[in-house]
Amino acid sequence: MITPTPAPRGRLAAAHASVWLIWGSTYLGVRVLVQTVPPFFVMGLRFLVAGIIVLLVLRARGVAWPTAAEWRAATIGGVMLVAAGNGAVAYTEQTVPSNLVALTVALMPAWMVLFDWLLNRVMPPRATLIGLALGFIGVAVLVGPSAVLGAGAIPLIGAATVIAGSMSWALGSILTRRLARPRSVMMGTAAQMIWGGVALLLVGALAGELPVLTTSLLTPAVIALWLYLVIAGSIVAYSAYVYLLHHTEPAKAGSYAFVNPVIAVFAGWGLGGEALSPRIGVAAVLIVGAVALIVRYRD
Repeated sequence: MITPTPAPRGRLAAAHASVWLIWGSTYLGVRVLVQTVPPFFVMGLRFLVAGIIVLLVLRARGVAWPTAAEWRAATIGGVMLVAAGNGAVAYTEQTVPSNLVALTVALMPAWMVLFDWLLNRVMPPRATLIGLALGFIGVAVLVGPSAVLGAGAIPLIGAATVIAGSMSWALGSILTRRLARPRSVMMGTAAQMIWGGVALLLVGALAGELPVLTTSLLTPAVIALWLYLVIAGSIVAYSAYVYLLHHTEPAKAGSYAFVNPVIAVFAGWGLGGEALSPRIGVAAVLIVGAVALIVRYRD
């Protein structure tokens, strides 16, 4: 349990803004990137490079290497969180708009509550149960029949892929709590990103992505966007999130869970030309409200 220590309001505001805006924008960034380059390979390279950079910076500051047990624990987090969670998003965004994917991923805290309930017998409070019900109704609105709910539905296969990735992230988050972890949260994250990146590169190789990846695809725009995901999305925003964990209450640090989908929806609409429909609006209200309840009242 991390006990928050006081911090200047300006730094807290900057950290919140970084987590909200950067992580909210990465959905559109990934969507644009995977229209050009293979999803598993490019995401694997993103996390592998980011993890190595963070690890080297921490080592330069004198942070100890992870032990063998901690490296083994990081493989579980790397595969279940980084590879499965982010890999599912990248794969789905080849054909599904980023705003729909972001709204589906937003329900991840609900899966954490359910797994915690099943594995640890932690009974959620009433407000959290209401949040779970609202969230699942919101997902039902997203995947419901167009004849009844109108345009803007997420394909069932796409929804199932993203939900499976979110469930893997949630279960992995709970399992890694029981395993050996480095005393440095960032070192643990670096190890997870490295193993997750390796796993995604292996999936990409098995999926036949390497022959598809040619130098002709690596345009300046693609490289710039990839660098944004590595530096801003995987290093800056996560560092800001760890800062918030140490300097504010968990509910405030977890506010990204219901702010990011809103940012993603408007980024997709304003910058990516993605459609907004009454269906998406209703689903967004239900899911964002549900996640706000879950995060606010989660034990």
